[in-house]
Amino acid sequence: MAAASPSFTLTRHRHCLWLVGLVLATVTVLAVNVAAFSRFKPFYLDMTEEKLFTLSESTKHVLSRIDEPITVRLYFSRQIGEKNFLLNSYYNNVYRLLLQYVNFSSGKILLKLIDPEPFSESEDRAVAFGLQGVPVSESGELGYFGLAATNSIDSQEIVSFFNPEREPFLEYDLTRLVHSLAITRRKTIGLLSTLPLDDPGDLEMVERRRWLVLDQIRTLFNVQSLPVMLDALLPHEIDMLMVVQPKNLPAKTLYAIDQFVLKGGRVLLFIDPVAESSSSGAETTDSSFSGLSRLLEAWGIRFVPHQVAANVDAARRVNAGRGMHAMITDHVAWLSLGQDAFDDRDAVVGTLERVNVATAGVLEAIDGATTTINPLISTSIRSMRLSAEQFTSPIPDLIGLVRSFRSANQRLALAVRVTGRASSAFSNGAPVAWRGQNDHITKANIHILIVADTDILTDSLWVQKQNFFGQQLIVPVADNGTFVLNALEDLSGAEALIGLRGRGRMERPLVLVENLRREAELRYRARERALLQQIESVQERMRTLERRETKSTELLLMPQERKDLESFRRDLLTARHELRTVKHALAQDIERLEGWIKAINIAGVPLLLTGVAVGIAMRRRRLRLAL
Repeated sequence: MAAASPSFTLTRHRHCLWLVGLVLATVTVLAVNVAAFSRFKPFYLDMTEEKLFTLSESTKHVLSRIDEPITVRLYFSRQIGEKNFLLNSYYNNVYRLLLQYVNFSSGKILLKLIDPEPFSESEDRAVAFGLQGVPVSESGELGYFGLAATNSIDSQEIVSFFNPEREPFLEYDLTRLVHSLAITRRKTIGLLSTLPLDDPGDLEMVERRRWLVLDQIRTLFNVQSLPVMLDALLPHEIDMLMVVQPKNLPAKTLYAIDQFVLKGGRVLLFIDPVAESSSSGAETTDSSFSGLSRLLEAWGIRFVPHQVAANVDAARRVNAGRGMHAMITDHVAWLSLGQDAFDDRDAVVGTLERVNVATAGVLEAIDGATTTINPLISTSIRSMRLSAEQFTSPIPDLIGLVRSFRSANQRLALAVRVTGRASSAFSNGAPVAWRGQNDHITKANIHILIVADTDILTDSLWVQKQNFFGQQLIVPVADNGTFVLNALEDLSGAEALIGLRGRGRMERPLVLVENLRREAELRYRARERALLQQIESVQERMRTLERRETKSTELLLMPQERKDLESFRRDLLTARHELRTVKHALAQDIERLEGWIKAINIAGVPLLLTGVAVGIAMRRRRLRLAL
């Protein structure tokens, strides 16, 4: 047999060396990955606009305070992932975010992944925790995508089902859950309200009347309802006081609030000239708040019960009128306030995106006050004060309010922070029945937050409720609830979640479109008003002549009067036609504006990139030709 040539042998050896090198490289890569995964924390690159999957400083602060282990069980049925790509992608996001919680908690959070197969013990455990199952087969089998967390004393928190609608709030939901299991003592809020915030309603009825904001407060604080008539000072276990619409309060209750504040107690106060959630409606006289005004003046702040803040820049769009006369218009007293309305230096409102209020009042500092008044939420300068009496009717004249709007070129404060040294509103001391029982404080430093609206607390202004397989899903559309929780945490000193809640997605209107639309509508409304006045004047003169025309022959119209009547009728038709033209032009202008904005948003970026690419190509070509 002929021996192999030296060249063939060398080639074969090279192939062997190449295969050995490939195997060694593969083993090396795997070893490096295994070692890196076991010794180093995973590295993630978060490309989302709001860094929704990067742990915030607030979350890190909560995780660093965990003393006892927390076990997190993430349930996800394989059948759900196979049938729904959206939920499968969402599960991966939840899992990755939880891995970061595990890594940063230094082992204090234990993560368990569970696939609850139908009719298994793991499914029974998921049902026992209260997780929501959804159908995954025609035979009625259920799938699960939820979370159950427990601490060392068997307290538990759950996410019954991870709905993609709440994905922008994912970090807040998870951190709130961990925070609830990690804290050892919840602070107690005393709730004193003349509105039914805490009315659970008839347990046999499907419709509940308790306000959602109170449920959110209870996830972080203990809430103790207080009677309007207090027979003693506030109990020592009350850490903070939340007062809502304190009208017609007796002197004893006012004194208890006065002394609570002067002894260092923090207060969150909501007061409203037109509490639309109340059956009593507008408070058009000072008598209902006369006692409270006494406290406010001692704190250096003034609230006028019969004034409502109106603003065209933040006005909400609503339906006005009835039947054939119905139209969409601005409600200048129902405001949707954006970031320009907030004091971005204050932690309570600095991260908010939008807060909705309805017929809010006005707060103003008293000249010579010893306290410091810092506005937290204010209107733009295109504002004016309206009388609360204009909103006592079930259907206010909203179109008339827009037509008569005249800006005072002044920002109106809707929520303020009051700090500094203040005196007691009871200069003569305690009520007679209480004298000698407690030391009367005459002067001290105070810290309170005041909001000139109670409707800010109502569900309809800040959440949408959806039915999801029999479960009610709450999706925030404004930051009202966040604002209240931020305020309470700021006053209590527990600020861990304040910077976290603003990371979710809210309604983001096209601000430029809204501003230009309002400018155009104000111009058209002025013309519309003039035309309506002209029509009314012509109709009145026509009615005078037509009444004479229908009388006896002795009052027959003269030829000139008949010509005038026909002229009036033509003028009326012309004015009505012009009015329709004005309304049509307004709609066309708004549609044209929105069309241009959308076209710029859709085509602008590609055209810009194309232009840049063409410019670079032409520049390179010129350089080549020059060489």
